[in-house]
Amino acid sequence: METRDIITAITAIIAVLAFIFSIVNAFFTFRQRASEDRRVTRKALTDVVAELTRVSIAYNELELQYPGSVSHNVLNLRRNYNSQRRYLANHGEFQAAEIPELTSDIDYMSLAYAFESGGDYVKAQKFYEVAV
Repeated sequence: METRDIITAITAIIAVLAFIFSIVNAFFTFRQRASEDRRVTRKALTDVVAELTRVSIAYNELELQYPGSVSHNVLNLRRNYNSQRRYLANHGEFQAAEIPELTSDIDYMSLAYAFESGGDYVKAQKFYEVAV
């Protein structure tokens, strides 16, 4: 074998090894990103459930302070709380669907209660059933 053939063979071997290393590295990077995406989605779902709880507490406090009130300010607050509850519930539903294996029964119960409070009884029943 000539020196040129040996250099060509070594170059080819190095190129193949670099290609294999790139493929393995891409695989592990993909797995790490997928895991990180699931962790971020779980954190976001936790935040949604916490915010739903805060909205429910604020709504209930409003009802305790002004039971059955029809004043303009109280009605606006109720509408705002209900809108926020609907938005958060829909957002939580999307996130729960993304990570069903990481969603707990407490998450499902919070979403069910939010949908029930918003008048969406079909979705509420769905989440109550999944929670059980």
